[in-house]
Amino acid sequence: MIEIIPAVLPERYSDIEKKAALVVGVSKYLQIDLVDGRFVNNRTWPYNGKDTTYYDEILREENGLPQWEKLNFEIDAMVKDPVTDFEIF
Repeated sequence: MIEIIPAVLPERYSDIEKKAALVVGVSKYLQIDLVDGRFVNNRTWPYNGKDTTYYDEILREENGLPQWEKLNFEIDAMVKDPVTDFEIF
């Protein structure tokens, strides 16, 4: 069976909230593309400095990704040094 996984290139945390709400019940997964501006030219949340409070809360496990009870998340790490950048996860 082929499964298409929707993805989001979030400029802000609210972009993830909106996309997650749209796919709940339609897909089991949501891919979040995180871009650091070094691997490719543009930057996404949290690398663009917008809404970093949410990112910090997620890392401290005080908050979770939107719809985390209903969705599985895949992270597409489009970053120059994934080992260093994602050691915190």
